[in-house]
Amino acid sequence: MSMTGYSLTVEQGCAIESAMCELEVQAEAETVLCIDCSGAILGQAGTLEGHILDTVSALSAGSFAATHELSRVLGEGGFEAVHHQGHKKGIYIHSVAEEFRIVVVFAKPTTIGLVKLYAAKTIKEITPLLMHVINQGLAPMGQESVTFDLDPNAVPFNETEAHRAATSN
Repeated sequence: MSMTGYSLTVEQGCAIESAMCELEVQAEAETVLCIDCSGAILGQAGTLEGHILDTVSALSAGSFAATHELSRVLGEGGFEAVHHQGHKKGIYIHSVAEEFRIVVVFAKPTTIGLVKLYAAKTIKEITPLLMHVINQGLAPMGQESVTFDLDPNAVPFNETEAHRAATSN
């Protein structure tokens, strides 16, 4: 099931943000994201900001999708998690309620075991909430919410363009 749009109530958004903040502290991470399968950010905590955050989110969604499909082709039926480790930083991406991902960016002193331990706790906490988001569709009329819709015609807007637009007025 792939969603093209859904809504979060303010309370749901706050609960996701709170869970991301808690995971960031517990796992000693640099940044923690809750994203949908397209890379839209539902909640975040940490030091990454702006276009870097958006890029990490989009590429994490793509990396997970590619690895998931590779596992299916190999007869695995889909991996639940992906871990990439570099010389200085690592990234851990785990599926939540099929449509969502937890992304944890961490530096070398933090171990993958610590990240996995606290990510599992967070996933257990937020899965019922995210399942409810999937099942509820759009929020009921009159209830304050945030709606995410994907624009298939969207193009990246980089910092240079933003600077030109801000200084041309």
